Amino acid sequence: MFPRIYALEINKDCTVADKLQFSVTSSLRRSVRGGVESSQLAFLQTYIEGTLLSNMEDRWVWDLNGEGVFRVKDVRILLDECFLPKAPTATRWVKYVPIKINVFAWKVFLDRLPTRSNLQHRGVLVSDLLCPLCSSAQEDSSHLFFSCRLATDIVRLVCRWWNLSWTPLGSYADWLNWFNSIRLSSKVKDLLEGVLYITWWSVWMFRNQLLFSSKAPRKDVIFDDIIVAKILANRLFKVIDSIISPEQSAFITGRQIFDGPLILSDIIDWYKKRKKMMLFKVDFEKAFDSVSWRKQISEKRTENQAKTDKTEHGMEKRGKDKVKSKPKSTKVKVNSEKVNGQTRSRHRRILNGPT
Repeated sequence: MFPRIYALEINKDCTVADKLQFSVTSSLRRSVRGGVESSQLAFLQTYIEGTLLSNMEDRWVWDLNGEGVFRVKDVRILLDECFLPKAPTATRWVKYVPIKINVFAWKVFLDRLPTRSNLQHRGVLVSDLLCPLCSSAQEDSSHLFFSCRLATDIVRLVCRWWNLSWTPLGSYADWLNWFNSIRLSSKVKDLLEGVLYITWWSVWMFRNQLLFSSKAPRKDVIFDDIIVAKILANRLFKVIDSIISPEQSAFITGRQIFDGPLILSDIIDWYKKRKKMMLFKVDFEKAFDSVSWRKQISEKRTENQAKTDKTEHGMEKRGKDKVKSKPKSTKVKVNSEKVNGQTRSRHRRILNGPT
C-alpha cells in the first residue's frame, strides 16, 4: 500500500507497535520528498492515527460480514456483485414449460442468442445481416421475436386465441410492459407466459430449419404446434410424476438432476459386492432429444442379417467337411496255399476308412 515509504525504511522488519511508539519518519534513511512520497506518508499517518493495540498476538480478521469469521458465502456474494451482470428486472421462470424453453427465454432477455448481428459483433464473418424470414431489417433479437412479420402474425393468433388485445412491439422491454399490463390470475398468466416462450422457441426453430435444413419448413403449422405443446403440457403436468419412472431424476417437477449421481454411486457400491457388473451410460441429449428409432431399427436389422449370414456360412462349411472323397483300397495278404506245386497268395481288398 505504501511502496515508496517502505523503500525508505531502514528497519524492514519493524512492527506497527514500533511505528506507533515513535514517529513514522524516525527510521527512514532520508526525509520524505514531495509528490508520491509525501502523499503516501500522509495517507499512512491518517490510516494509523487513533489506532489502539491490544495485548495479544496478531491474527487474521474477516471483514466482509462484520463478525470477523470467514465464510465461503461472503466470498460468493462479493464475486457475484463484482462480475455478474446486474439487471433491473429479476429472471423470469415458468414451471409449466421445459427447462430449455426457460433458458432460451432468458437468453432472449439478455440478447445472447447467436443472431446475425451478435455473430458479427463477436467477430464472425457473416455474408448477410438481413433477417432470413422477411429480409426487411437487420437480424437481431428485437427484430426476430418482436418486429418480424412472421413473429407478429403468430403472436396475433396467440392473442386472438387468448382473447387479448395485440399491440405492436419493438423490443423485450416493450413486451415486458405489455405483458405486465395484462389483467389475469397468476396461474393463468404463468400459462400465457409459457405459451409466449414457446412462440419464441418456435420462431427460432423455424429460422434454424430455414437456414440449415435441406427440407423447407412450413409456416402454417407453427401455430398448431404451439397449441398442441400447450395442451400436452397442461394435461401431462398433473400426472407426469406418476407415469415417469422414479429413476428419471431430471426434467420432472419436484425432482433434482443431482439425484442421478447419488443413485449411480449407490448402485455401483451395491454391485461391487457381487463382483459382476456392467454399466451402460447414455448421454442426456441422445436419451431425450436425438434418438432416431428408424436408425436404431435399421442398425438392429443389419446386425441380425450379419449374424444370419455368418451362421449359414458356418453350416455350409461344416457340410463340405462331411463329404468324403472316394476311399482307396489296400491289398492285404491273408494266407498262402500250394497249388500244383506253386505257392499262391490270396489277397483281400480292404477299404480305407470305416467299414
